[in-house]
This record gives sequence, C-alpha cells and structure tokens, in this order.
Amino acid sequence: MAEIEFFVDPINKNYDKFNLVSHIELPLWSRDLQNNNQEVLRVNVNDAVNNNLISNQTLAYFMVRTYL
Repeated sequence: MAEIEFFVDPINKNYDKFNLVSHIELPLWSRDLQNNNQEVLRVNVNDAVNNNLISNQTLAYFMVRTYL
C-alpha cells in the first residue's frame, strides 16, 4: 500500500519523466476483467495510458514507481 500527494495540472496531466518508465509492464486487473473472472493482464504503461486503462501519464509514472 502506498500514498502520495502530488499536485497535477488538471488540463495537462502529461509528465516529463514518463518516458523513463513507459516501457515497463504492470500487472493490471481492470473492472471488466474482474467482473468476467478473467486473469490479470501484463501491459506496458505506455499502452495502458493510450488505451485508457490508466487515465494519465502522471498516474502511470507513480504506479510504476510504487510497483518497482
């Protein structure tokens, strides 16, 4: 479990350090996968952001940092 308070521009949630972690894969278990009793996906965070599995680069960056 982790907690952080990080202030983000509500209009532009891109993060300048995102490229440092964009290739890393995270185990993600979306609501749809959970509701359908499907397995966890391993997705690189760049794809996860582009497909709205993770809502923005800033959140993705800190998810990776927490995961690592």
